[in-house]
Amino acid sequence: MTANFQLNKKYKRGDILDLIGVPKDENGRRGGVYTTGYFKFENAYYLFVNIGIEGRTGHDYDNKFLSDDEIYWFAKSNAKMGQSQIQELLNPKTSINLFYREDNRDDFTYFGKVKAISYQDMKPVQITWRIVGDI
Repeated sequence: MTANFQLNKKYKRGDILDLIGVPKDENGRRGGVYTTGYFKFENAYYLFVNIGIEGRTGHDYDNKFLSDDEIYWFAKSNAKMGQSQIQELLNPKTSINLFYREDNRDDFTYFGKVKAISYQDMKPVQITWRIVGDI
């Protein structure tokens, strides 16, 4: 299922999961990858980025805005270039939706559909994303 998110609108993570059709378990919950910084569902990726704040898991990456349409981002701490998930994120044909927040108590704001415009082969992998609109 494809959702039409509105740019700059705030969404709760659970609402995003509902909109894209992620099923709940027998207890009405979703866990695992859906609570992490990024995941793939069906044919699209969803990135949840903390900007200028430590994540709830204690990770504190130097994610930041480079401009109104670019974000510098760090993948998960164990991410390497050779991983299939990183290769898919770098593939220009992959649909990627980026959400961000600047306060841990806040909902996520929809930044837009993005594409990687540059990356650094480090651990973790670092990627610069640019809004590309609907693809």
